Amino acid sequence: MKTIKRYYSIFPAIIFALAIFIASAQSHIDLPNLGFAFNDKIYHAFAYFIFGLTILLALDKNSKTLSIKELIIYMLCIGCLYAASDEYHQSFVWGRTADFFDWVADSIGIILSIPLYFKYLQKFTEKIFK
Repeated sequence: MKTIKRYYSIFPAIIFALAIFIASAQSHIDLPNLGFAFNDKIYHAFAYFIFGLTILLALDKNSKTLSIKELIIYMLCIGCLYAASDEYHQSFVWGRTADFFDWVADSIGIILSIPLYFKYLQKFTEKIFK
């Protein structure tokens, strides 16, 4: 039962990756204007902040041998490469373009998820995915 429960920790990352892919396949997404230039970068950072948390959860609960440093490195590689592939994917969608600064915002969101996970969420998830 413990092993099956640990595997459930992978599903949030898979579901969020699919949600990002589906959103990226849309030619236009109506999001509220936050009242300043480049407000879409906030949306990018927030989405990838959540994605970063789900990646950390999946890696942390399914790898007993990785150190915190290794978890962070793997999470950054997975998250930033997925963000880059997402921008590449958008270059094929009518009305969308690949934007380096979107990738930067995505990567910042991923990086910002690290302290929250290790300061607060890791202890909380221990009880759920034991």
